[in-house]
Amino acid sequence: MITTLSGDTSRLLATVDFVREQDTAALLPLLFPGLDGPELRSLVEHCRFSHAALLVFPSDEAELRAMLSACGLVAGPPARPSVVVRERLAVRHRRPAAELDVGILRPAVAGTDGEHRTVEVFALTVPPGSGLEEIAACERERQYEAHVAFEVVAPDPLVLRGLASAFARHGAVPDGGGHNPHENGTVFYFGVSAEAKAGYRRVELYVPGDHRDVLADHLDGHRTRQPAGTLLRLLTGAWTTQALATFAQLRVPDAMDGERGIAVTELARAVGARPGNLATLLRYLAMLGVVEEGHAGFRLTGLGALLRAGARGRCGRWR
Repeated sequence: MITTLSGDTSRLLATVDFVREQDTAALLPLLFPGLDGPELRSLVEHCRFSHAALLVFPSDEAELRAMLSACGLVAGPPARPSVVVRERLAVRHRRPAAELDVGILRPAVAGTDGEHRTVEVFALTVPPGSGLEEIAACERERQYEAHVAFEVVAPDPLVLRGLASAFARHGAVPDGGGHNPHENGTVFYFGVSAEAKAGYRRVELYVPGDHRDVLADHLDGHRTRQPAGTLLRLLTGAWTTQALATFAQLRVPDAMDGERGIAVTELARAVGARPGNLATLLRYLAMLGVVEEGHAGFRLTGLGALLRAGARGRCGRWR
């Protein structure tokens, strides 16, 4: 355990130093080579460097707090659930999201330029004997969740689309994202080009509020760049159609909530389905963005809401 703690603490200390030393105007050109002049000034005007993030693996809350303290960080309020990272881990390692206890802490760091920033600490709790040690080892090696983030100053859809377009012009590609209902914020992830010189290969745009309409376009761009995912969708098109039809015919969307999660057992009672079968259906639909799985259960997304009876924009009927 000591080796694990010192390794994660070392990575955390390096992240703190990075956040303290960087600023928006200097960091953007490092991430997006060729960005300068009026375009750089425009981006600096509309977004600001807010944090750098990493994923750590404490055995419990006490170990996490000790790690933060060793880095001179004040933990602050208890960790909040991380919807986006938990789902990414679940997909990457083929584990049920409910088994992955991932929280977010954002201890403050003062920059040398006087700006107040944070270190975003994602913590996957790995109790001894939990069977999650292999996930922790892989994630430490690959650093999938390490990224730098910029917060959008004015959460306007046009500004957001403009920032995403500017990133793309300088080599960035969509790399996922999501909406976290626990804090009502939307994140857009990008992968940066190999020429980037900041030491990070992923960038996040964070926008307060629910911007899943813009996010849908971003995620479509992510999916089209994943050949294996594209092939899978071609091979499983009939399954998807059948799953959506069953979902609508059982009136599951009408029994679900768009803001809070509902347990599978409760949904099964409401629609007259077997809990095990319904759970399998919902987890498949979660991969399509129709529902989202959280600690409390499943909630309906904006896309899934189109399958409610009488929903505006619904294309025909499932027969």
